[in-house]
Amino acid sequence: MEALRESISKTIIENPQWGQRVPKQFLILEMMFAALVEEGKYMISFEEAEEINTQTGVKPLSTEELVLFLRIQNICGKMTYIEYPNLQNFIVINPTCLIDVLKSIVTSVPATTSLSQGRLTKTDLTKIWSSEKFSHFLQHEEYFRQLLVHYDILSEVKRYDREGGKKIPVDRYLVPCMIKTQNTTNFVECHITSKKCIGFVFEFRASHVPDAIPSRLISSIISIWNVKCYDNIELLFHGFVAVVLDRKHDLVVKIERNTIAVYIVHKVRKELIIRDLASCVRQCLEQNLDRISEVYSLSFSDEITTKRYVPFHVKFKQGCLSQNCVIVAKDIDGVENELLCRIHGYKTPKSELDIWYSDRTLLYCKDSCKGIPEAVLRMPLNDSQLLRICNSLTREEIRNLAINLGVSNIELDTIATEYISMIKFYSLRFCKEKNKSCEDFLNAMEAAEINKHTMCQILRQAEVLTDIPDRILNLSPSDEMFDKLCLRIGDEWMVLGLELGFEIERLEQIRHDTKMVLREISRQMLYCWRNRDDGATIKELCDALARSGRNPHLIKEILENCGSYPT
Repeated sequence: MEALRESISKTIIENPQWGQRVPKQFLILEMMFAALVEEGKYMISFEEAEEINTQTGVKPLSTEELVLFLRIQNICGKMTYIEYPNLQNFIVINPTCLIDVLKSIVTSVPATTSLSQGRLTKTDLTKIWSSEKFSHFLQHEEYFRQLLVHYDILSEVKRYDREGGKKIPVDRYLVPCMIKTQNTTNFVECHITSKKCIGFVFEFRASHVPDAIPSRLISSIISIWNVKCYDNIELLFHGFVAVVLDRKHDLVVKIERNTIAVYIVHKVRKELIIRDLASCVRQCLEQNLDRISEVYSLSFSDEITTKRYVPFHVKFKQGCLSQNCVIVAKDIDGVENELLCRIHGYKTPKSELDIWYSDRTLLYCKDSCKGIPEAVLRMPLNDSQLLRICNSLTREEIRNLAINLGVSNIELDTIATEYISMIKFYSLRFCKEKNKSCEDFLNAMEAAEINKHTMCQILRQAEVLTDIPDRILNLSPSDEMFDKLCLRIGDEWMVLGLELGFEIERLEQIRHDTKMVLREISRQMLYCWRNRDDGATIKELCDALARSGRNPHLIKEILENCGSYPT
């Protein structure tokens, strides 16, 4: 008994989720699902789970409680339930069958020769699962195919109609984890140079990282951008990929010891790299790697943050691009003008390091700025302007500003949301409800020692000057355009959404319903806007981007890199 007690105590310490209170229905449902597994069943539909929930002999769980139960089972590894549009209608109650799904691909190499090169068609996959050993997967073929895409094992090769920019149904995949071929081209020597590129690394704390992690990151990258061709060779190899960001920029990802190195390469020279492109790429890849790490979580949490098995740091390469010459993000602020590499003597300008966090093009006041017109001072601020203030100031500055506008600490502490951006927004929403004018905000900024010209930047309406022909401006944005644009919006998708006419409550609903990374939320918001009854045009999108403070040339850059629009 003493040995048993010690063993149980040790297990409890190693599993922090133990000890959390759960409804008794959780235990009954778990046993009922386990009985189905004993009968040889490996997956059920969500509707079947709801029906089983009513047969427990006690009060059934609500839909929200049932989803929470499935989340816990998924994180503990007892079931597989993915809250994703193409996956959430099914539950894998015996996850060991997923091992066979993966084995079906690995053991099919002799029959599918192209798979050894990391290529697989939808027809190939159907043939693999038509064999006697794996035929039971055919009943849920589409589910398992989408699951492999979700887990970044398969990467969809996206194509668009040349005329309308509409997505063409996927018929082939790339499988980076199966590629063993090494990069023998001279691309790295010719293009990964101090003259043409900048870079950063994901550095893992562990000395050994599972091979699946970099392979899955590479798979997620090629599901977003197309693989680059160099000397008629696709640059996709073991632990290495180069993709095309646009006609002037390439993205290169390669494994370097216990790090994943990321480079943005400009066709001519690195000083011409677009600033918000670099910051959005960093943000996108960091979120992807964080999402991949969630599979290796050690503890259950209903929140996004969990203890990771593969924690990592983001470090930025100095201009010499050496593997050992890096600087952590928090040390960048301490660099005044340039960073001197003590080993190679290379001087990296601070502007080159700052580029990774330059998420937007700011509008600065000139010395001749006379402030805000008196007529505007008497006007209240709308939600879009409030959100732009939030994006310009820190959480502490927003709280100080709200207090100077008459909001109490008690009111601020009642804000119930896990998102910092929305905590800041609702802090200022209180001021709007108190009928505070633009002038009140200016006075409060002065009291809070915030630069008063911040308000000038928020209220300034940039005139959109573009040489894009009217025949294109009056078109509806295409799927291809949205796929490229959502990678350039980043954290400010809500600001753009407000400028496009959404209510803040609708945007929060989109975020709640789309439990994915930012680019997917941005894409969903853009599709909702385009699908409205009164139509949507590229010109409206240009105007909204300008009002939200984005680069006024962004739409032209996007169009120039869409195959479905004239250059």
